[in-house]
Amino acid sequence: MLAKYKGRIYAYVSNSTNKVITTRQRGKADTDFKKDRDDFYKEVNEEDITDVFEVRYWAAYDAGLPDTPSLWIVQEEAGGIEKERIQLMFCNGILPGWEILDKNVCIKFVEITEIKSTIVEYLYRKKDGKTLDSILREKIEVPVEKMIELCLQYKIKMV
Repeated sequence: MLAKYKGRIYAYVSNSTNKVITTRQRGKADTDFKKDRDDFYKEVNEEDITDVFEVRYWAAYDAGLPDTPSLWIVQEEAGGIEKERIQLMFCNGILPGWEILDKNVCIKFVEITEIKSTIVEYLYRKKDGKTLDSILREKIEVPVEKMIELCLQYKIKMV
């Protein structure tokens, strides 16, 4: 989960007793942040957070296999985004030539030149200071380079 606090994006952990933002960037940590190894963290009031959201990434790709989707979720965790290629995930079985990740889950790196288009999907729980009754989804079609840039920007270790 991510949160916008004082105009900056942070990793966000929220439970019934605590609301905590974290970053690994010293420049984003003001004097109220505490340090734990490489992480800076701060308890915040929910009212001080303007946006709470998740981000998902999608890529249009033709796998050349029957009964496979044309729009794939991009696996951005664990090095799934690189400059020239991205990792796609299939969760409905094992595909030939794809690396098996788990039962009925496989992944494959594809060159960005093979990607037809990409979508960045924002799932807001709070937006512009207002807590939402249901999740607000915003999908934006962007060039693959922009999708990679946003993915690296929002990556938990990077924020």
